[in-house]
Amino acid sequence: MKKTSSFLFLLICVATLSFVSCKKNDDDGGSGSDYFVSFKADGTAFKVESPVAYGTEFGDTYGIYAVYNKDNSTKDDDRLLYIILEKDHGVGKYTLTTGFGDDKGVWIVGDGATDDQEFFTYNDTTGGFVEITNKTDTEVEGTFSFSAATFNATQKVNITEGKFKVKFN
Repeated sequence: MKKTSSFLFLLICVATLSFVSCKKNDDDGGSGSDYFVSFKADGTAFKVESPVAYGTEFGDTYGIYAVYNKDNSTKDDDRLLYIILEKDHGVGKYTLTTGFGDDKGVWIVGDGATDDQEFFTYNDTTGGFVEITNKTDTEVEGTFSFSAATFNATQKVNITEGKFKVKFN
C-alpha cells in the first residue's frame, strides 16, 4: 500500500509540474524574439523578427520595417514592407493615404527595380490604416492593413492581418 501511495504522489507531482511549467506565448506565435512584424500579402503569410523587423526615427517621421529574405535566398525572393508615419503620431488609428508626404505603406518585391515590383499606398486606388496601441521612446506596437498599387496602377497587393512590435534602432 505504501509503495502505491508513493507512486501516486510522485505521479501527481509530475503532472502538476508539467502543467505549471508550460507557457504559451500568444504575442508572436511562440518565437524567440519579442520584436516582430507579421502580415499577409495577398494571402501569403510573412513573419519577420528582430533584427530585420525594426523601427527607426528620422526627421519628422518614424518608420516600421520588415525585411524578408527566406534563408538568404536570391534577391528575387526578397520582400520589404515599411510604413512611414508622422513623428507626433502616438497611440491612435491613422489612415495610410494617397498624398505624397502623408502617412504611407510600401511593399517591394525583389530589388524593386521595375514598376511591377514597387507598391505604394499613395496611389488613388489604394489606402489603409495603422493603429498604434503602444509607443514609447524605445519601441512601437500596433496593427495595420492596407492595399497598395504600382506607380501606374497596373497591379495591386492587399496587405492584411498586420501586427508589429518593433524596437527603434
